[in-house]
Amino acid sequence: MKHVKLYLLATMLLLGGLPGWAQSFSGSGTGTENDPYLIFNPIQLNEVRNFLNNPDVWFKVMFDIDLEQWLADNNPSQGWQPIGTQSSPFKGHFLGQGHKITGLFINRPSTDNVGFFGQLSGADVSNLSLYGESIEGGAYTGSLAGLAGSSSSISNCHTYIPVTGGTFTGGMIGCVNNCSVINCSSIGDVSGVSHVGGFVGQALYNSTISDCSATGNVNATDNFAGGGIGSTVGATVTRLKTAGSVQGICNVSGIVGGTFVSSSNSSIGGVTLNQCTSEGSVSGSGYVAGVIGSATAAVSINDCSSVGDITSAHCCPLKIVDG
Repeated sequence: MKHVKLYLLATMLLLGGLPGWAQSFSGSGTGTENDPYLIFNPIQLNEVRNFLNNPDVWFKVMFDIDLEQWLADNNPSQGWQPIGTQSSPFKGHFLGQGHKITGLFINRPSTDNVGFFGQLSGADVSNLSLYGESIEGGAYTGSLAGLAGSSSSISNCHTYIPVTGGTFTGGMIGCVNNCSVINCSSIGDVSGVSHVGGFVGQALYNSTISDCSATGNVNATDNFAGGGIGSTVGATVTRLKTAGSVQGICNVSGIVGGTFVSSSNSSIGGVTLNQCTSEGSVSGSGYVAGVIGSATAAVSINDCSSVGDITSAHCCPLKIVDG
């Protein structure tokens, strides 16, 4: 009987990731705002992926959930399968209610869009904490989400997991595009190739980040590394706090590695930083600073500060150290 049960769980895990799979849920609720699907255990948490591309579905976490044994039974090598893909993102509402998901790990270094959620589009995720051993992915990797776009809203979420990825890697989210992220935090070292941030790898097009923090060392093997955000095009960041050392090649900073204009629309670009702080050393080969490493678009810096040694191998004419 045990082997049959494990086989069924493994089958659900496999089929649940296929686009168009039946929207089935084993628990209570009807998935509406007034009667959300109620998540009590790892099986029901995994079934969230059965409802991709559905903007009207609602989920509510009812208890703290430990994934350690469930992942050991179902996918001990790769760990958690991210919820949502580029072609089928998660678009619904996920209410964590202050609960914890523990035992999370992902080992998918050749996969893009990696995180607890792979890709969010117009989604709402709130009041959730994630704890785990490690998350490893390719491009667009973060602990909570690989990519969050299309006016997604993320609030009161906290992650405690080290993250390793490729281009666009962040401690919380790999890339945000026209999103709001409010009162969130990430704790854990972050490593990637380029556009690597302790909190977000890249923040794009009218994204807002406020009252958030990132704690952990950041290491990029290429350009654009930031203690908070690796790079940005047209974002507003308010009261972002970072702590930890930052290393990269060029465009390296304690808060934002670099800012630039849109390649498709030269009128879009720049960043606004309000009351942001950085604590930790910063080092790189060029365009190294405490607040913004380099700026090729308009920048507004208000009441920001950086504390920590700054080491650069070359002169950086665009260096901005203090606000």
